[in-house]
Amino acid sequence: MNTRNASGVGEAINRVEGRLKVMGLAKYASEFPVEKLVYAQGVNSTIAKGRITAIDTSEAKKQKGVLEVITHLNAPRLKAFDKKMPSYTLTTIAPVLQNAEILHYGQFVACVIAETFEQAQYASRLVKVTYQEDKPDIHLNKNRGKAYKPDEAADFKRGSIETGLREAAVKVEETYTTPIEHQHPMELHAAIISWNNNKVKMYANQQILNEATISVSDTFMIPKENVQIIAPYIGGGFGSKLRVNKHLILGTMASKMLGRPVKITVTRQQMFTNTGMRQFDEQVMKIGAKQDGSLTALAHHTLSHTAMDTQYYEACGNVSKMLYNTPNNEITHRLIPLNLPCPDSMRAPGEATGSFALECAMDEMAWKLKMDPIDFRIKNDTQTDLGAGKPFSSRLLTECLRIGADKFGWKNR
Repeated sequence: MNTRNASGVGEAINRVEGRLKVMGLAKYASEFPVEKLVYAQGVNSTIAKGRITAIDTSEAKKQKGVLEVITHLNAPRLKAFDKKMPSYTLTTIAPVLQNAEILHYGQFVACVIAETFEQAQYASRLVKVTYQEDKPDIHLNKNRGKAYKPDEAADFKRGSIETGLREAAVKVEETYTTPIEHQHPMELHAAIISWNNNKVKMYANQQILNEATISVSDTFMIPKENVQIIAPYIGGGFGSKLRVNKHLILGTMASKMLGRPVKITVTRQQMFTNTGMRQFDEQVMKIGAKQDGSLTALAHHTLSHTAMDTQYYEACGNVSKMLYNTPNNEITHRLIPLNLPCPDSMRAPGEATGSFALECAMDEMAWKLKMDPIDFRIKNDTQTDLGAGKPFSSRLLTECLRIGADKFGWKNR
């Protein structure tokens, strides 16, 4: 056995996969050699809300190399959601092509399987879908009356925010918005999937494998032990490859129906509607402070959107539970169902967007107090996680602020 002494931090370590990556020798999900491979291509809805009234696949099926076109009319039956608006978790099932209902633009409505990638792509453009189109709900402002509390953990309260604001000498109330953002890693979402005797083997660029196997097995109602996912390398994910997206279910469905391994790749365009996104967030911040800078109240209210059939929300307010010392704290999260794809994790979900709103509001308060914003934050530092009611095992926020300020000459600005 090889042994080495390590300091734990600050030491340069060679990445074992680095050489393979820079030489182009690392195999990603869609690059494994598999015999008798066929190719799948998803077909997307061109409306955001309504129902499919007819699908004409005849022209697509006539094309050279086309083996099958899957629609909701011939797709295998998958497990359905057992309740309305289930939470979109790492193990959530991902049923697709199970009915004629359209819930968002770009939703998969069919899947073409052919002998080559080019044949599948060409034939996918020949699938003709007729819809009964309804007016979609896509605007947050027009649907505020539909906002709801997603679960008990969405709200948090300590003390009385009303009392804290009454005791404040200075108050700040501001609204901050952050837009929808798409992860778009360099590597497209892709997989090679083989269904054999009720067992699934897939090369897939998933970020978390154990939960993905649960999602796939539950969707197809087979034992978890029957699902094997291999993901040696991932060409970026940024959260979009945490959960099982529906292209994996399409590919698995195709392999089950044809009895051959299937490669499916989500196009760059399809990634805008089928691989998650950071949701739009509207955050209302209310802060109260005494004249000496001590916080008396901190409220953080977040309004976001979710899908029509599943719910996900960024816990933007969590950072306001524990970052600064305040006796009165109120956090709320509300969701509005819209005809948009379900949002998903993206690079520090909740913490990134929540910190933006909180720190902007803290800067506004420092300005009103005529107080240095660094000193204002240090004044309200704490060694206790007030959200959990427990001391931090390690917290050096004050030290970081002082060292950072000194390093770039904050006092000389």
